[in-house]
Amino acid sequence: MESIEELIYKETKSRLKEMESKNYKFPDQADKGDAVKIISAIAVCIILIVLCMMEVIV
Repeated sequence: MESIEELIYKETKSRLKEMESKNYKFPDQADKGDAVKIISAIAVCIILIVLCMMEVIV
């Protein structure tokens, strides 16, 4: 049985090999819409945490 370190090393090596291939397509760059979604998700989480601290929701 392989240790977790060996599994991580093997997976990292295979992913790097895949990314170095000529036919690998990098993901599109994050745009303004993505930033709005991320900030909205963070805001919702903060609001929910505050509501829990105030015991409005349990």
